[in-house]
Amino acid sequence: MPLLEKLNIYGLSELEDIILAGLVTGDPMLLVGRHGSAKTMLIKNIAACLGMKFIAYDASKALFDDVIGFPNPKLLAGGVLDYIPTPISIWDKEFVLIDEISRANTSMQNKWLEIIRSRQIMGKKIPKLKYVFAAMNPPTSYSSAYALDPALSGRFAFIVNIPEVCKMNDANLRNIMKNISEDDAAALEHNKNNQNGEEIGKIIQEAIKIFPEISKEYDSFLSTYLIRLTNEMYISKIKLDGRRLGMIRRNCVAYLSIQSVKNNLSQANAQLNDLIFNCLKNSIPNESTGEPLNENTIMPIHMLAVKNMGKHSDQEFRKKVIMADNLYEMAQNYKKYHHKLQPLEHSEVASILMEKWKEAHSADEIIELFFAVKEIVSFLQDNSVACDIEICRRMFELFGEIYFITENMMELRMPRLNQFTSKEEFIIEYGEIAFALALNMSFRNKGVTGCLFNGKLYKEIKEKLMRRGIKDENMRT
Repeated sequence: MPLLEKLNIYGLSELEDIILAGLVTGDPMLLVGRHGSAKTMLIKNIAACLGMKFIAYDASKALFDDVIGFPNPKLLAGGVLDYIPTPISIWDKEFVLIDEISRANTSMQNKWLEIIRSRQIMGKKIPKLKYVFAAMNPPTSYSSAYALDPALSGRFAFIVNIPEVCKMNDANLRNIMKNISEDDAAALEHNKNNQNGEEIGKIIQEAIKIFPEISKEYDSFLSTYLIRLTNEMYISKIKLDGRRLGMIRRNCVAYLSIQSVKNNLSQANAQLNDLIFNCLKNSIPNESTGEPLNENTIMPIHMLAVKNMGKHSDQEFRKKVIMADNLYEMAQNYKKYHHKLQPLEHSEVASILMEKWKEAHSADEIIELFFAVKEIVSFLQDNSVACDIEICRRMFELFGEIYFITENMMELRMPRLNQFTSKEEFIIEYGEIAFALALNMSFRNKGVTGCLFNGKLYKEIKEKLMRRGIKDENMRT
């Protein structure tokens, strides 16, 4: 029987070891789930079974005076700031739940941040506080629940998404509907929930004891994996900071320590990639910030990181190409590192440029795109360059859409473009390129503009090209 079921908590067997791992490290943990998903009861029962002095604060209602008590006037007269403890003040607590944290106002969230971050208030340590957990509803589902500031959500090591009851199996549903918590049915006898505290406490203590050993044993694996993961995340436009990397590593070590205590290392090694992924998806602060990264997004990134562990990584080259500061730099880096890229990465470069073409509206955007695509097309025309034929086709088609003027498009000049009746009028220095770019953008937007040529954009592009000081012959293919 799962340990949490012995505490009358059902449907969380897949998350049990994640929650226990959070108790191993003592890093703050955030539970995200809909109302009625037993988030509060889960933490309250764990604290009770561990015999720890516990309090749950409703962050949407609690005042700061409730948390810290009132200043001691006698000590204050002597220049010493201390507080008179009350039954609900935090100073003697060992385990704290900050409930409804997403409903607290900004001022209170900032005050909770210090407690979550360093277990202190205005620089004064909370001496006995060991565990800080928080709970919230998903901001994407509740209008009154707000996404957490990244600085706040970034302080939680584990961010655990509690499953909805309606998605649990029949056995769990039967147990849930029969369970009576201490907040329900005051006249009836409640189920006991602390008879297994010794077993849970023992597992946690054993995992803490072997944590250094597990950390050492898996150091090479985790270090390599997290380096590859950081690169893959970055390429996918997801940035991990140093604190988050440290948290993920501690989470993985704690999770493997729990697995080792409950099962054995050989079994953990056989499922290592799956275990690390399970830990990873509960270590990213996505739901709390209102921008959820679902499992389908994280899994391919994880698999690429794992795949690249056993060989020399070309991710540095991929980053330089795909995550370049601008499109022209991306084109230059593509020419330099194209032989280091995989077929899908060549395709990604083409996809990025094609997407930029769809989104481009300003003169600066279209000029940057033109020179980037031109660089790559010129490069691909070199017979010494071996490249997939499909990538070549896509790049030449894109360059054609941006720059070439077809006979059908030339017909669009009349009557709106009659001022350009003679082609010689615009084949002058920068005029030809500017006209082609502006004309193609107008044609691309024909559903919106009704095929009207944007003369203002043409003049702006021409002026910007001239300011770049690049000779016309150097811009032609």
